[in-house]
Amino acid sequence: MNLNENINRILTLINESDGYSFETSGDFNDILGLKLKLNNKEDNIGHIKGYRINRGLNLDPALIGIESPDMIKPNDLNNETAIFLVDLIIKDNFRNNGYGKKLLKKMLDNVKNNGYKYIVGVVDDNNSIAQNMYEKMNWKVGLYDKPNKAKIYFCEL
Repeated sequence: MNLNENINRILTLINESDGYSFETSGDFNDILGLKLKLNNKEDNIGHIKGYRINRGLNLDPALIGIESPDMIKPNDLNNETAIFLVDLIIKDNFRNNGYGKKLLKKMLDNVKNNGYKYIVGVVDDNNSIAQNMYEKMNWKVGLYDKPNKAKIYFCEL
């Protein structure tokens, strides 16, 4: 077992003692990406998915703006350095309890442990809860995509 696997195993044991656990499936290099689920003893609380950035260009039309010269972004944001987030979803009855932040932090750990430097997400214009969460976690707004009514956020790890 390598160091990253040991760290993830220890973190999982700590989180399970808090009444919830993470379940990971897939891989950033897979066409289906990496899926991270947050569960408690009775139910699935929510999930988030991550893909290599080039796959993200096919998944979200707003992300096409990432290639725009108008976007505020690092120069080396590419398939080898960045992961694109999709579907940060928390079930209604678990919202406003910090679970979205827990999932996002765990995904950040996975991205960093796999050698990526950046993570990118697209948030709909009307999703103020997600926008507030990203901004509180010091993510930067790279571009506002008017046609798709979405903000593109990114975070350097």
